[in-house]
Amino acid sequence: MKSLKKVGILSLAYVLAIFYGLAGILQGFALAFQITDSTFRATMNTVLISFLDKLGSWILLIAPFFGLIIGLIVGFISGIIVASLYNLISKLTGGVKIEFEEHKK
Repeated sequence: MKSLKKVGILSLAYVLAIFYGLAGILQGFALAFQITDSTFRATMNTVLISFLDKLGSWILLIAPFFGLIIGLIVGFISGIIVASLYNLISKLTGGVKIEFEEHKK
């Protein structure tokens, strides 16, 4: 069994940025379709409704785009924080034990 002693901070930040960015796109589409739902619009104030009416169908492109951007930023920052914390804690605990299996050809 081997121990994972250290995680590359930038490599984890890039991976989490991609995951969070993809999730942000999906959340953006969900939000865009929810905004166009009349039941949801009944709970919004009139200023927000008039702004959304001016955007029209562009909201279907804008919401996923902002979801992507926010997801990339949050994912990158989360990756830096998580990798840094793991590296700090693994010094105290010895890291996560991982068992690898070797395939014979």
